[in-house]
Amino acid sequence: VNYKDVTGLGVTVTGAAAATTLYTIATVSGSFPTVEVEATAFEVATPNNCRIFAKRRPFKNIAGTITDGTAIDIHADDDLGTVWGTPPTLTITSSGTNILVTGAATSNDTRFIIHEIRVYCGTTSA
Repeated sequence: VNYKDVTGLGVTVTGAAAATTLYTIATVSGSFPTVEVEATAFEVATPNNCRIFAKRRPFKNIAGTITDGTAIDIHADDDLGTVWGTPPTLTITSSGTNILVTGAATSNDTRFIIHEIRVYCGTTSA
């Protein structure tokens, strides 16, 4: 079972806020999903400060217990030549039986734009 969401999503995270959930994927018992995310983030007040993300992480949900695999960068996070203090981060992780894509802002408000989410999933079901 493979799924690709290319509808696009934009979420602004304030500089003072903790990481914000940008996208949620529910999992079911007996599933082995791998999630890939392509996204851009930029500072609202300084759009020249931007970063491109491409990340992947596998998971397994056995009997309602989800385990996070090793997260990897599909390519290194790219600042497009921009120099800034602490750039934003994008994370794929689990919470309960959901998989969350979260974004953490810089010291300023940061706009995250998710271009594409891909979910590749196998199952123990026949």
